[in-house]
Amino acid sequence: MIPIRKQCVDLSLKTKIAQRILGKGALWLGYTQKSYWQVYNVEFSRPFRETNYEPEIIFNYPVKFNFLGLKAKMFGLGINHQSNGREGNKFSRSWNRIIMQAGFEDKQWSLVARTWIATEVNENPDIKNYMGRADATFNYRLNRHLLTLHAQHSLRTGPDNHGNIELDWAFPIHGNLTGYFQFSHGYGDAMIDYNQIHTIGGIGIVFSGTL
Repeated sequence: MIPIRKQCVDLSLKTKIAQRILGKGALWLGYTQKSYWQVYNVEFSRPFRETNYEPEIIFNYPVKFNFLGLKAKMFGLGINHQSNGREGNKFSRSWNRIIMQAGFEDKQWSLVARTWIATEVNENPDIKNYMGRADATFNYRLNRHLLTLHAQHSLRTGPDNHGNIELDWAFPIHGNLTGYFQFSHGYGDAMIDYNQIHTIGGIGIVFSGTL
């Protein structure tokens, strides 16, 4: 049985704060916040069960060459913090990462592959074995529809072999209003239960630029 996704309110912002660094490089500031709303929980007045915060700063540098038949477009280096803002060993979840990324694209698709070095994981030392050491995001555009496949993995075998896969379909509704369907399976949907496996299906709307 596939449960309906926990009602999740996502906020994601990204802006360029400096450019022409080392020639063509640019510095970006990003922030993502996910709040998991138990709107169905009438007994406890529909509380927000968990909120995850993720600020980051990223340096991207444009490139142009072929790698294994792929057209490389960007290399990047970022500093990322992710936590749930709680205190105490029982409920606190956090880690800091130095993320290295590379971007590739063609006419209808794009691919961003990332790997990272995690630091300050004393509260949850096994988080890398569940939320991963690398991920990849593949986007394919078909007219005004956008298909996205995201996968992450621990890069380990045996008992530490864990990961997550997510498939999204975004489609136009009207103007800047976009609908989406989502399916995911694996670990790390929310930080509070990062070491528990979930299979989730969801439907939602996005207020953004046109597809």
